[in-house]
Amino acid sequence: MDRNVKTEEGLAKRPRSGNRRSLPRESWTNQVEFLLATIGSVVGLGNIWRFPFLCYQHGGGAFLIPYMLMLLLCGIASLYMEMAVGQYSRRGPYHMLCQFCPLFKGLGLLMIVASGIGTTFYIIVVVWSMFYLFKSFHSPFPWQDRALLGYNESFHANASTSAGQVYFHQKMLRISQGISHPGGICWDLLGLLLLAWIAVYFCIFRGIKLAGKVVYFTALFPYCLLLGLLINNCLLPGAWEGISYFIVPRWSKLMNVEVWIQAAGQIFTSLGIGGGVIISFSSFKDFNSVLLRDVLVIVLVNSMTSILSGFVIFSGLGYLSHVYNTPVENIAVDGPGLVFMVYPEVLSTMPLASVWAVSFFFMLFCLGIDSVFANVEMFTTFVMDSCGPYLLQKLHRKEFVVLLICLTQMIMGIPYTTQSGMYLFQLMQAHIIFFVNPIGILIELVVISWIYGTKRLCANVKEMTGQKPGLFFQICWRFLSPCILVAIILSKIILYKTVHYGEYTYPSWASAFLGWMTTIFILIWIPLGMVHTLTRTTGTFWQRLVKSIKPTFSAVRESNELNLGSQELPPEDVDHHNDGGVPG
Repeated sequence: MDRNVKTEEGLAKRPRSGNRRSLPRESWTNQVEFLLATIGSVVGLGNIWRFPFLCYQHGGGAFLIPYMLMLLLCGIASLYMEMAVGQYSRRGPYHMLCQFCPLFKGLGLLMIVASGIGTTFYIIVVVWSMFYLFKSFHSPFPWQDRALLGYNESFHANASTSAGQVYFHQKMLRISQGISHPGGICWDLLGLLLLAWIAVYFCIFRGIKLAGKVVYFTALFPYCLLLGLLINNCLLPGAWEGISYFIVPRWSKLMNVEVWIQAAGQIFTSLGIGGGVIISFSSFKDFNSVLLRDVLVIVLVNSMTSILSGFVIFSGLGYLSHVYNTPVENIAVDGPGLVFMVYPEVLSTMPLASVWAVSFFFMLFCLGIDSVFANVEMFTTFVMDSCGPYLLQKLHRKEFVVLLICLTQMIMGIPYTTQSGMYLFQLMQAHIIFFVNPIGILIELVVISWIYGTKRLCANVKEMTGQKPGLFFQICWRFLSPCILVAIILSKIILYKTVHYGEYTYPSWASAFLGWMTTIFILIWIPLGMVHTLTRTTGTFWQRLVKSIKPTFSAVRESNELNLGSQELPPEDVDHHNDGGVPG
C-alpha cells in the first residue's frame, strides 16, 4: 500500500514497500582509507591557490594569526561534530538531520544542492590543470613566448603583466570583456570537461571500495611533489624575499575585519565543514571507530599542506619579483589564476622543466579530482539512501546511477567553458563559499548543539568511543563557533562589496540575478523542509512543532542495528528508517 501512516510521535512514516528498503551499508576497508579519502576531499586546489592568495592579499604572515585562531575556535570542534553525527547516524547529511531534528532536514538538502552547484564550477579548475598538463609536453612551453606581451592592450594587462598572465587569460580562457559578453564555447575546454568527468566516474562508479583504493595515490602523490618544488624554488634568486613576505607579519592588517572574515571562511572551506562530505564519509566508518584522533590528523595535515603550499607559492612570487624587478606585493595576480600565471613561468626556469611542469599540473589534477569525486560520492549517498532500491529496480546497476549524476553535473558545468566562464566562476564562488556556507554551518551548529543538544551528542560519542568530548568542544559548539559565525555573517552583510575580478566590476544585474538568485535557491530548501515536516505531522501547530524537533532515537538505533547486522537479515526485513521523505 502507498498510503502514509502515523508513528507514535506523529511523524508520517511510509509503510514497508519494495522501493523503500534500505540497502546494506558500505564501509571503508580500513581506517587508513577513510583518512586518505577524507584528507583527499578536504585538501584540494584551495590549499594550493586560495590560501597563498589570501596571504598575498592580506599581508602575508599576518594572515596566519587569524587563520590559526579560527582553526582552534571553529575548525577543530566543527569537524569533530560533523564526524560524530555522521558516524552515529550512518547516513548522509539529509537523512542524518531527519533523525536528529526532522524540522531542519532542509539543511541537509541545502548542503547537497550547494555541493552540487559548487562541484560544477570547482571542476573547471581541474579542466584548467588538464589544459596546462597537455601543454607542458610542448617545448618550449607556449607561455614562454614573449610575443604574448603584444596583448598588452587587452582587458587584464597592465605595466607588470607577464607572459604567463596573458597566456592564461587570452590563450586558454579567451576571456571576454565581461559577463555581459558570454562569447562562444571554448571547445578544447569542453572536451577536457568531458574527460575530467569520465575520470571522476571511473574513480567512484564502484562506490567507496574503489575510491578508497584510488586515494592511496591521489592523496599522497602531491606531497612528494610539493616538497620537491620547495627545495628547487629555494635555490632560485629572489625566493627568500618572497618567503619573508609570507612569514613576516604585517600587524596593521589585523585591524581589518575582512582579514578575519576571510580566515574563518578559509577554515570552513578547506576543512569541508558544512559541505556534507565529512558527514557522508563518516557514515561509512565502523560504529565504534575513534573520532578525536581522526579529527586531529585531518586538521594537522590540512593546515600543514596550506602552509607548505604558501612557502612553495611565495618562493615563486619572490623569483618573479626578482625577474621583473617589482615588489612582491605589486605582482598582478588574482584568484585561482595564481598557480596558472605564476607557476608556468617558474617551472620554465627549472632543469628538466617539462618533467616538473607535467608533475605539477598532474598534482593539481589529482587534488581537484579527489575533492570532486568526494562531493559526487556524497550526492550519490543521498540518492541511494533516499531511493536506492527503486533506482536499482529501474536502472539495474548502481554504476548507471552514478553515470546519470556525473552526466547531469557535466551539462551544468558547460557555461564555465564559455569565454565568460571565469566571470561566472568568480561570481558563484563568492556567493556560495563565502555567504551560503557560513549560514548553513551556523544553522547546523545551532540545530545539533542547542536543539538536539550537546548532552545527547556527548552521550552518542561516548556510546561509540567510550569517552565523552571535553568541555572545550562543548563550549565551542554552543557558544564560540556560533558567535564567530554570526559576526562573520553580519560583517559580510555590512561590508558587502560588489563582486569583482581584477579591475572588472560586475554589473548589478549579474550580482542580483545570477548571484543572489542562486543564493536564495540554495537557502530556500530550509523553509521548504520545515513546511514539509510540519504538514506531515499530526496535532495543533505547537504540537507539530514540538514533535518535529524531537530526535527519532528509535530510528537511529534501528538504523545502526540493521547496518551492523545487515548480512543476517533478509532483504525484505530491512526497512528504510524514518526519513520524512524528500520535499516536493
